[in-house]
Amino acid sequence: MPKAAPGNDHVQPSAGKPMAPSLKRYQACHQCRKRKLKCDAKRPCCSTCARSHAYAVAHAVEGAALPDHPECTYDEVPVFDSDNGNSISRKMYEKMEHKIHELEALLHEKDQVLQSLQARSSPGATVNHVLHGVGDPKAASGQAYGVPKYIPGDSSPVSLTGSLDGVTGTIPRPLPATSPSVLGNTSSSPSSVDDFSHVDIRTWPPNLPRPDITRHLVEAFFTYHMHANRMFHLATFMASLELLPTDPRFPNPAILHAMCAVGSLYTATQTQIFAEPIDTPYELHGGRWRRGHFRADFIGEPQLPEGFTEQQARYAKQRIEVGLVRGDFACLQAQMILTWWYLSQGRWTDAFLSAALAVRCTAPCSISTCYTTAAITHYKPPSVLAPAKSVIEDELRRNTFWIAYAMERQQGTGNGWALSLDDLDICQLLPLRFDQYEQGVLVLPEDRQWSYAPDLLYKHPESQTDSFILYVKASILLSKVKTYNLRFRWKFFHSPDGTPLSSTSSAAFDPATYDATTTVEFQQIDQLVTNFRPSFPPHLRSPIAGEGDMIDPYLYTACTAGHLAHILLHEPHAKPDVVTCFSARKTLTAARAIVELMYVLGATNYDVTLLDLQPFMCWFMAGRVLVRFLRAAIDGSRPDQLVPLQSEISFVRTMLAKAGERVPLAYRYAKMLHDTLVNMCGQQFADNIPDTLPPRGYYMAVQASRPMVGNVPHTVEHIVLS
Repeated sequence: MPKAAPGNDHVQPSAGKPMAPSLKRYQACHQCRKRKLKCDAKRPCCSTCARSHAYAVAHAVEGAALPDHPECTYDEVPVFDSDNGNSISRKMYEKMEHKIHELEALLHEKDQVLQSLQARSSPGATVNHVLHGVGDPKAASGQAYGVPKYIPGDSSPVSLTGSLDGVTGTIPRPLPATSPSVLGNTSSSPSSVDDFSHVDIRTWPPNLPRPDITRHLVEAFFTYHMHANRMFHLATFMASLELLPTDPRFPNPAILHAMCAVGSLYTATQTQIFAEPIDTPYELHGGRWRRGHFRADFIGEPQLPEGFTEQQARYAKQRIEVGLVRGDFACLQAQMILTWWYLSQGRWTDAFLSAALAVRCTAPCSISTCYTTAAITHYKPPSVLAPAKSVIEDELRRNTFWIAYAMERQQGTGNGWALSLDDLDICQLLPLRFDQYEQGVLVLPEDRQWSYAPDLLYKHPESQTDSFILYVKASILLSKVKTYNLRFRWKFFHSPDGTPLSSTSSAAFDPATYDATTTVEFQQIDQLVTNFRPSFPPHLRSPIAGEGDMIDPYLYTACTAGHLAHILLHEPHAKPDVVTCFSARKTLTAARAIVELMYVLGATNYDVTLLDLQPFMCWFMAGRVLVRFLRAAIDGSRPDQLVPLQSEISFVRTMLAKAGERVPLAYRYAKMLHDTLVNMCGQQFADNIPDTLPPRGYYMAVQASRPMVGNVPHTVEHIVLS
């Protein structure tokens, strides 16, 4: 049977009508693929979807919601790269092209700004870095330095967290500087960088951080440092910081370095690392530490790790040494900030020398004297400073002197070294109230108090008294006590009329028979110290400012300094083991008054690290007095006194340890008090500080069942903990 001829399954196209090309599946629209219909892939809508939409509209039920246009969507058609054969989405192409256009526009705008600035800058300078953080590729590949966005309204430095180590590497000198370790990376706010887009990097002072970081640290300095608003006029200084670095009114780089060093103490949250690798606080003359001390100016000397704060302090010192030779007042201000930084770091010798230099430089600047009173001659010593142009500038110079004086006196009370400027050489008006200083109010000299006034320390006119003025008066009081103690030897070997005593006089060479507390001068100073604190105006007797937890650091320092003067005056003559000793009672009363002020501070949420440095010494001296009385109670078998004394000592140690987490000076004092307690009372009285202490005014009774050695408990926990 013959086979049938095979049929033609495919329809042949008619003559003159070409066959439509077949589509791949991904080229058809989503709707046709889902309904399995033919699609011609027309854009924006295929014919099938257009017919379906027209039919649905024509036969729609009344009230049915139909789209205005047919729904027809397609897959992204990949575009093949001819070079490597990879497919790239068209949307990605469009996104990249848009980004390129944006970058080209930014570069064009930046070139215009740089060209306009270069016309006003020196032609020989070389651009090392670009301000916006796009710099040397080596620096860009390293650590990302930055600080968080500064919030002026914050009241606690805890909110300003971030590492500042290595920030100076952003704008270095041509030679590479030491690169400290970075403890944490936080990118700074882009808006803060754009605010300084007008600054030419070639004119920005070397070794300073980026302009946005510098401003951040300066704002932190003015917010948290207690002397900032007295040494500088805030509005004027911040306005000058906005100027170009080439402007003569731009702040001195020495001041900015010093502000960065101090400001970073409030913004950087980091584990405290002390440069001296020694366990004892008495490392002043330790040979091992001295051999390893950082000396940046000598080649071949061993170097210790140096963080951002130490770098800025070193740069400030280098600029100060050059500026003081020219009689630059700004360098004197920077020297005072550096003095405070040295003391806060527990660098005793550096603080002593720096404070001495600052207070001695006030003499050629003629800010330690005010030549408005009569003198032996009409000759007025020359001054290296030009006359002040305004009341604010004149008062700013006066405030600068008194702060330099206060810092020098306060650090001088902690050692036996001589003071650098005699009180008899000072003839200056006391500063104005802060509101008068801010407004530039002119107050005539006859309406103000002088430093040599006999009633200065117990007469406080309401119109010329605030916490800062009391702070200055407290420093004058400490100076009088320090001078008396320091010159006691000279007074001891001379008669009241100034003639030397005979070498055969037993009173001159037998201190045991000579009672200094019976002398007229001692009693006068003691009466002055006793009347100082009660003479405060009623509204300035408590360091808590108004309602809440706000502490006035100036007033708190003045209150504690008054009690410290009692301790400094009477402690050399105190005999804690003698019940009838008048000086012993005075020192114990003063020490417990300081502890009472510590309880007032501890009852608030105030950050103790924002206090001045003087209260930390007051706390230590109070703790040392209490340790002496604890030793006397142990020797005298008076167990009823052990409980309150040990509780007070533990509280002092706790407060110093809390402050020592950020302030190395407080850390030093805490270790010194610990060593004093161990040396005088034994290790069993200096165990670890408990995490919790009894509430204020509550002292636990020593239970009879607790183990005792004679009349002395084994450990502090037996008394402090329940």
